[in-house]
Amino acid sequence: MSKGKRSVTLGPRHSRVPANVPARTNKKAFKTALALLRGDGAPVVARVEERVNHVQGRNRQLQVDVLLAAAIASAREGVMEPRRASALLRGLGSSTQIDCGIRVVKVHGADVVSEGQVRYLFDQIAKAFLPDGASHDHPVVDGEHVVNPDTGDIVAPADTLTVEQLVACECTSACPAALSAEHLGNELIGATWTHFGIPDTSTWAVDSYLLVSHYSPRSWGDAATMEFPDEPAAMTRTPAPGQPKAKAGKPRGGRKPSAGTKAAAVNAHNDWANTQPDAPLQPNSSRKRPPAGPTAAGDFTRLDREFPQIGADGRLVHTVDPDARNGFRGAGRSRRTEIANGRDKHALVASGMFGDGTPFPAFIRSYCLTPGGGDKTAACLAAVEHAQAGGAAVAELSLDRGYTNEPAVNLLAPMIERGVRLVMDHKQHQHRTRLHAPGVLEIDGNFYTDATPVGLRELPAHAKNTSTKARRELSARYDQRAVYMFRPNGTTDTGRPRFRGPAMPDRLVRNRGGTVTKTLGVKVSCPNSEYQHLAPASAPETGCEPGVPCGCVKTFSVPVIQLPGTYQTPAYGTSTWLVDYHRRNLVETFNSFEQYHRRVGRHSIKVLPPRYDLAHALLTVGLLIDAIYSFVMRLGARDIDTSVYDFMDPVVTRACFARVTQPAPANTS
Repeated sequence: MSKGKRSVTLGPRHSRVPANVPARTNKKAFKTALALLRGDGAPVVARVEERVNHVQGRNRQLQVDVLLAAAIASAREGVMEPRRASALLRGLGSSTQIDCGIRVVKVHGADVVSEGQVRYLFDQIAKAFLPDGASHDHPVVDGEHVVNPDTGDIVAPADTLTVEQLVACECTSACPAALSAEHLGNELIGATWTHFGIPDTSTWAVDSYLLVSHYSPRSWGDAATMEFPDEPAAMTRTPAPGQPKAKAGKPRGGRKPSAGTKAAAVNAHNDWANTQPDAPLQPNSSRKRPPAGPTAAGDFTRLDREFPQIGADGRLVHTVDPDARNGFRGAGRSRRTEIANGRDKHALVASGMFGDGTPFPAFIRSYCLTPGGGDKTAACLAAVEHAQAGGAAVAELSLDRGYTNEPAVNLLAPMIERGVRLVMDHKQHQHRTRLHAPGVLEIDGNFYTDATPVGLRELPAHAKNTSTKARRELSARYDQRAVYMFRPNGTTDTGRPRFRGPAMPDRLVRNRGGTVTKTLGVKVSCPNSEYQHLAPASAPETGCEPGVPCGCVKTFSVPVIQLPGTYQTPAYGTSTWLVDYHRRNLVETFNSFEQYHRRVGRHSIKVLPPRYDLAHALLTVGLLIDAIYSFVMRLGARDIDTSVYDFMDPVVTRACFARVTQPAPANTS
């Protein structure tokens, strides 16, 4: 019987990974990755081959899909290095090497792919996906002129174009020049979900952790100069030779940088860049990397007199890694909260349930890398865009307090435009009560009627270390307050969200004579409502005075960008919010999986840009495949007939996920 027609017999399900699960060998991991790249990942490989010229000379022996598969398979232990991929290829069986074209049999022996070939093709791919690695497919605004990217000719002055024409000059996700190694990695993640048949979900969570740079800091600064130079007027002053080194120790406190420090730092970098000679066509053989910017003046501990340097973003560069920045690193095992140098990895992770109620495993769907301490809001939006571009249905997103300290125009409005509902925690200063309009109060990011009891207006926030009983009791008080909240009521013709007071019905039920006999959706009993006599008996009575205007029967609209930055439905603190928000523990599980279970850390990636982004993308895909392997073992793949199927054959994985996709049978006992 042919392999494609034979059914898969799965074993029993397990609550955790069975103890006797077979270890994945390099050969099997390589074949799994190669099947992915030649299946649903083939469009990604084709896009790489369009940009990489590897068909000349001896390097044509190594193909793009073979290299990517070897890199993905070698990253299972949390380390991504080209030499590991090379060692994996050389360690494969002779038949596999010949099938993949990496072993050429000659008269006097065989010629196997070398480590130099692996590094060469890896570098070619990394350089091909730099921001300037491809030409734009649209006119580009260059200063005061619009330029044809193919010919370099000036098309027209930029100030003569209309708004629509200027928008057409902006890069979109489809522009070849906009594609980067990060886009490549996210496309591979989406192809992995499709290849193994992982069902989609609409519930997601985003969080980040700091990937510490492999390269040691060459300088330190105090609290005031950690991000930007302390002396904007003298940023480019080079320290005198032989400057004494300050003693190592804890960072010293300092004043907060002024508001114009960042702009001054960016200008200092631009002035320095304009004085630098053009880069040579062939890089020199020196191992010393060119500086990322001018040397910053100030009171720093300097191990190298050329550091810290001012980067293009105005922030300080403390290592030879030009994309690494200082960022916050939370406490972990045997580690206190600290400031470290590296990149922030913002991951979008599934946090919903399968059809039978089984929680989703911590599978990553997209990611965004930013310099440490970078803009979390932009990174969150980028992660959502990557997922939606890959076909993911992102309807609900859970965020912790690190992402919510932004006005609506920066995060909430773009998410509403993308059809994403946010579930957020609050910082302490975001718990507030203030008057929004006559009869309307803004409490903890939502709108309430002014009839809300005073005792329910300022409720304590949900603390981290509290018992389940205490959480439920506090949520019950928030539920009591929620009945006084204005409910969403669609949008106006101009797209402004509309809100309806708690005493206003959602729908009226009339008899044949046209008389209203029942109301639906009324939450409170207000004397100013003409339907008070039809309010449900469970609706609390307000203290409103008849004839005196109140918010209970009011409707209003507000522009999206003027909504509170922490506006959300369900309202903060309620029992429904508590369940929705704490689904984000799966993104914390993902962070633990990468940092502790797979030891992704400072020495996982030992290359500098432009290789770093490609290495990280392949590392993330390799760890995702490893996580899928562990999960399908729990779903019964451990007991399949391995003489017919491999554990990670798409037929097997799809059968495993089909087990949890169907709703659980009802209990008839």
